[in-house]
Amino acid sequence: GARVGSQLVERPDDRLIKVKGLDKQQLCIDLLMVGCVQSFVDLFYITHRKSAPGDGAVDMAADPTDVDIPEETLIFFKETLESAEQARRQGSYQSCFESYNTLAEYFERVADLKSAMYFFKRCADVAIDVQAHESIAKANLALGACEERAGNWQSAMQFHEKALQIATSADSLPTQIKAASRLTKVYQVLAELCEKDNRDADATALYE
Repeated sequence: GARVGSQLVERPDDRLIKVKGLDKQQLCIDLLMVGCVQSFVDLFYITHRKSAPGDGAVDMAADPTDVDIPEETLIFFKETLESAEQARRQGSYQSCFESYNTLAEYFERVADLKSAMYFFKRCADVAIDVQAHESIAKANLALGACEERAGNWQSAMQFHEKALQIATSADSLPTQIKAASRLTKVYQVLAELCEKDNRDADATALYE
């Protein structure tokens, strides 16, 4: 049959065939064909995510199903992952960081925090490779924000503290201010939680 890839967008008949279930597998294979092994792993991960029990599932005992992904979104995932991996190979770390960040922000928008964190961690790894301290701090800040939304306040605190520490050592004032602001909020929430549990000593320490 016809090779998928460049023809995917050009031939509507190919696109119609993909809708019938060939899309995920074929796009993953395409990435392997061009040697993008990391992107293959990432695409496999995001196309086999399970829908959360709260997503309209009535029977909690039922097996969660793979998240249904529109074809345009699948192509966006594949192309962004491929761009990121090729940029990393060529040493274009900023471009690589931006591609992973785009994916992370997409998942943040659709409230898939686990997948958002998966790609914010990838952003951090890319930045660590080149010791881009401000980018490392920003990735940690984003990870902390995801943990806040998930209600994991202790973990959020750790990410924000790390972001503040890195931003301070890198003299990155805007990121320092953001991290300090997020931390203040997290400390307040943790202090309130401590008070609810009658742990006054812990609460006092956090307010200080």
